[in-house]
Amino acid sequence: MESRAEIDALKNVSRHLDGPPSSRMEDEIFSRKPVYTIALLVMMGFLLVSGAFNIYSASGGDSIFTSHMKHMCLGLMAFFMLSMVVQPKHLNASTYWLYGAICILLVTVLVIGHIGGGSRRWITFGPLNGQPSELAK
Repeated sequence: MESRAEIDALKNVSRHLDGPPSSRMEDEIFSRKPVYTIALLVMMGFLLVSGAFNIYSASGGDSIFTSHMKHMCLGLMAFFMLSMVVQPKHLNASTYWLYGAICILLVTVLVIGHIGGGSRRWITFGPLNGQPSELAK
């Protein structure tokens, strides 16, 4: 007769043998996802703080630094709100549509783009302007 420990060991072995190796590997990768998320947030915070220090040390006055901090806070709020609203499965489903829209914006720059700094890279929509090449990245 087998002991309770031997039965538990056999259950653990059979549990590891269930499914193909790729699914077990995916389970291991996705189980560590929060660690990667925290690491990415820490790195993003470090880059934001170092960028703010660089702007502060390079700017002649506080107006550029305060403007940078306002834009940084708005960007962070937009980042966190979008991360709560947009689900990766929906983003994956609309990848081709987004790619097509960005390609249309890139072609639109050639036709109605605004020339700034000697090159035609900007699109102006009323008070907003932007570079479609940044979206393409």
